[in-house]
Amino acid sequence: MSLLNIPTEENTSDEVKEIFDEMKRMIGTVPNGMKLWSINPRALKAQWSGMKSILSLPKEEQKLYTIIRYLASDQNECTY
Repeated sequence: MSLLNIPTEENTSDEVKEIFDEMKRMIGTVPNGMKLWSINPRALKAQWSGMKSILSLPKEEQKLYTIIRYLASDQNECTY
């Protein structure tokens, strides 16, 4: 049994549906992490805004951000 009830795409507010639709247009899917953020629409909006800013960069810069995030996670001994 899950501790969190993650809303399905069909079972969310209009605001969340709009964000999910935009994600599908831009990246083809709604990542599970974003579905989790949809529990709090304001938090989802903030996360998506940050993700969109990275997606708007040239591909080389997107790769650089990915490497930096990976190295920061490794340095901080994150386990996931």
